[in-house]
Amino acid sequence: MNRIFCKYCGSRLRRIINKNGSVTWICDGLSRKGKRFCKGVRVPDDKLKPLAKMEGNYFIGKEKVNGTEGYGYSRKPDRRKH
Repeated sequence: MNRIFCKYCGSRLRRIINKNGSVTWICDGLSRKGKRFCKGVRVPDDKLKPLAKMEGNYFIGKEKVNGTEGYGYSRKPDRRKH
């Protein structure tokens, strides 16, 4: 079973069903403690589909590469200051 964590604070991502029925995964630290605790990450469910086939814990965050925003994931947390 995979576990998905926020790369910014290390909190688990939890599943939210939006009013329109779409599923989003959101940083639990942001959800419970606010933006002062963590800038957080919100990830659409379809972006996490590739992780379903892999085992282990993953840290996910929003990244900008060549001017394009996307989501990146790692097996280890990002310890850099944000």
